[in-house]
Amino acid sequence: MAYAYTLNHQSPESVVKWFSTNTNVFINPSNSRISDTDAATIIQNSIANWNTSSNFKITNSIDYSGISNGRNDIYFNSENPFYTGSAVVGVTSMNFNTTTGEIVEADIIINDEQYNISNDTESTYYLGDVITHELGHFIGLAHSAVHGSTMYYKLTNGQDGLHTDDIAGARDLYGPQKNVIHGRVMGGNSVEVFGAHIQAISTKTGKVVASGISDEDGTFYIRGLDDDDYHLYTAPLEGLAVLPSYYETRKKNFCAGNNNYRGSYFQSCRGSDEGYPQLLKTENSATDLDVGVVSIRCNLDVPPSYISDKTNFMFDDFVQNIFGETKVGRTFTGFFTKNEVLASIADDISIDFSDVDFSDLGLSLSDNVYMEIKVSNQQLYSLMRNVVTVTRGDGLNLSYPSSGLFYDLPENSEGSPDVDAVIRLPVDMTVDNRKAFTVSVTPYRIETVGLVVPDAKEKVFPGYDYNADSLYFYSMQAYLVKKLSNGSYVKVSPPRLETDSNASCLDASSTYKITSVSQNVDTTSSVKAKKNNDFNIAACGSVAFMNNNDGGGSGPRTMLFGLCALIMLTYMRFKRLNS
Repeated sequence: MAYAYTLNHQSPESVVKWFSTNTNVFINPSNSRISDTDAATIIQNSIANWNTSSNFKITNSIDYSGISNGRNDIYFNSENPFYTGSAVVGVTSMNFNTTTGEIVEADIIINDEQYNISNDTESTYYLGDVITHELGHFIGLAHSAVHGSTMYYKLTNGQDGLHTDDIAGARDLYGPQKNVIHGRVMGGNSVEVFGAHIQAISTKTGKVVASGISDEDGTFYIRGLDDDDYHLYTAPLEGLAVLPSYYETRKKNFCAGNNNYRGSYFQSCRGSDEGYPQLLKTENSATDLDVGVVSIRCNLDVPPSYISDKTNFMFDDFVQNIFGETKVGRTFTGFFTKNEVLASIADDISIDFSDVDFSDLGLSLSDNVYMEIKVSNQQLYSLMRNVVTVTRGDGLNLSYPSSGLFYDLPENSEGSPDVDAVIRLPVDMTVDNRKAFTVSVTPYRIETVGLVVPDAKEKVFPGYDYNADSLYFYSMQAYLVKKLSNGSYVKVSPPRLETDSNASCLDASSTYKITSVSQNVDTTSSVKAKKNNDFNIAACGSVAFMNNNDGGGSGPRTMLFGLCALIMLTYMRFKRLNS
């Protein structure tokens, strides 16, 4: 699955963060790989990126005088004790109060001996990708599993730029808060679920933009959201090895036969809404939306009318009459069997609103209206590659990818494969066959793509060994949108109902109560040191190559971020503050 930003918890009440709104860091750019000027510029650009994300600001100074106690430093070093081998690229160490979580001092150290850093943004070893990630740890963020985010636990191309997920995490810690969606995750017998990951999926982009993790009482908060319409997707928290140990007790075997609950969209309790996620709206940067109870689920829900005839599905629910008003558009969950994927048997979905007049939707004839189709599976780690074709009633059609070839992997602005389809075809509200569309979704095994594109599976689904879903499924958004003069698109008369809590339709009858692991570390005296023999530092966000042979400057683009502060694995020790 895809999991978003994670906060470092000391307890349910406290997180690791700076208590001030700003701090200063001293940069020593001296290194043996690139010019000091380039190193300084890259580091300062990374700082500037984070400074635009929240109310917390980092100022910086260039200082060659050497590292010092009582201040924050970024520097290059070849003999740090946390370099457990040539695979370790760098660490963030921090000095924080183990009772309150307040950070009082932090350093970022880059391995200058084995890490062949580069000033080339396209390089496998671009310094900006690592520094920007480490700065996320510096401000208090743990690892994310949202592909493309800076805090993703593997280094991939383009991580020097911040993802909406990273920005939401910074806003959560330091503001501005903007929109908030919150609720309570429960299973059978109204038992609260700890360690469920609730992800907000933007209907503008079809991507996971932020998330929350449910606490011991089941509550979750997703903060820092932009104005948008969202779907919620709930799944067990995975990747525990690269997350704070606070969550290590999470369980997921709450279904019959000791089986795990699975990822699911937040839908209403009405039988007619099975397989249709609820649409949640935030606006004016001031929405505080309580969705009530969100149930975990043991099965993948799809619309019964779809599953009964998926090769000729009439999407009649595209048009709805709600309290006397015509509403158009909806999202549903589709599913392929393993045999259907192996044989590339397509789903064919028909949408016909020829009996709807433009005046019913508040449109004028001068409006530029489009049928917008988004088909997504990449973000939820359903391991297939879909080719999507949308055909209008008069024969006009578009495909994604545009070539129609299953092995064609379009890239996003950061140079990473993006296989989630977004297609818009113009609508003519005066001609019936230009208000009728067919959507064809043809699945291919990602392994089949890999026969043509080397490493396609890892490129499209980084870390799939840990995050892959066992089922082949996708979500399809279908809405009418109007193009505005600034080039953006807005939905036309979408159906929005009051949020329906799941309190009356809880699933997972074997759910039982779980508590977190609190960081019960006594506060003791210690003097901060930056000597090579000092092991009393909390190492946060170490960076390591996936392959130990990669340290020499060649190898795959993907690296593995090591483990963050509070995970407390082998080479991580806590630095303790005076009380």
